[in-house]
Amino acid sequence: MKRALLLSLGWLFTAITLYVLLALLEVYWNLLDWSPRWDYLSLALLSVALLLQVVPWLLARATREKWPRRIAGTICLGLCAIGLFCAWPEHLTEGLLGRQTVSPDWYRWGRFGVLSIPGLWVCGYTFRARPKVPSASPKVPEPGEPRP
Repeated sequence: MKRALLLSLGWLFTAITLYVLLALLEVYWNLLDWSPRWDYLSLALLSVALLLQVVPWLLARATREKWPRRIAGTICLGLCAIGLFCAWPEHLTEGLLGRQTVSPDWYRWGRFGVLSIPGLWVCGYTFRARPKVPSASPKVPEPGEPRP
């Protein structure tokens, strides 16, 4: 029970951290209009977001029980939904907070990809961890072996 709770908290903390990192990058690059800056802060946010992809891989390997897997799947589904929601182009408007250009496709779909990677780890290790179902066909006796 304690292990399951710690794994679930690990998934939640990892998802929140990944979302906050990408939200900070969004504010830094794309608050009022698309203007990416390739400086140390941008590279640090991108590097930490990409290095953080190792944590869901380790958590997916360690999550074996049914409930922590369901919690992890729900968290990853939420991350994937946020990424898909942010993948569509922004509306162009005029006025004080108006946008002149939308962010490029590679940026929006790249965010979706980064937010989807934890879900791929969970799916991969969930299907890998399923117990093997024995075959329904009867065992064929070897030549010279008595039949049951």
